[in-house]
Amino acid sequence: MTKGHLRDVQLTHVVAEELNFILGGASDPFLSALRVSEVQAGKGASHFIVMVVPSDEDEGIPRADDVKQALARGSGFMRAELAVALNLKRTPELTFMLDPRVPFP
Repeated sequence: MTKGHLRDVQLTHVVAEELNFILGGASDPFLSALRVSEVQAGKGASHFIVMVVPSDEDEGIPRADDVKQALARGSGFMRAELAVALNLKRTPELTFMLDPRVPFP
């Protein structure tokens, strides 16, 4: 495993942890009902694909359209919060997706 690849793998774990913390504290009920299931890094870690799932399926799964709208509204805020938490030279772009392994209504 190359040094750059190892850094990307470590960074994906840190990004997932931080985004879970950010989502958990979000004021939007659709965002706070989500958790990160997986983060995939693009080459050079300048872009991340973030897969989300409901955090508590016992409370009901939110509709996919509602979740997508909430993610679109909150993506700038989450990226800004991530920039503060990670203190990187450049904050990576984030693309949020619903995890296809969990069915959203």
